[in-house]
Amino acid sequence: MENNLPGPVADLILKMEKAGSCPVCSWTEDIVLIRLAERLHNMRTMEYMPKEVWKEKAQETLELVMKMADRTGNQKVLDELNDLSLKYIAE
Repeated sequence: MENNLPGPVADLILKMEKAGSCPVCSWTEDIVLIRLAERLHNMRTMEYMPKEVWKEKAQETLELVMKMADRTGNQKVLDELNDLSLKYIAE
């Protein structure tokens, strides 16, 4: 796969792909932060997804992603993920 990404970014993406295919692999802090940013973006743009997936994604965020987010200690991200999840569960 050819890409124009800087070496460290490409390395992180490869690590994420490997970790995603191996549930036993431990995630580095960098991978956790990237996954959280990805989920936060997905939750912010949920209105453009089919309505049928809203509750499932929101519930998954509350049950799984929030635990991962809590480890980072970033209260702003936690609050926003929580607020968005509750919004889409209520829809």
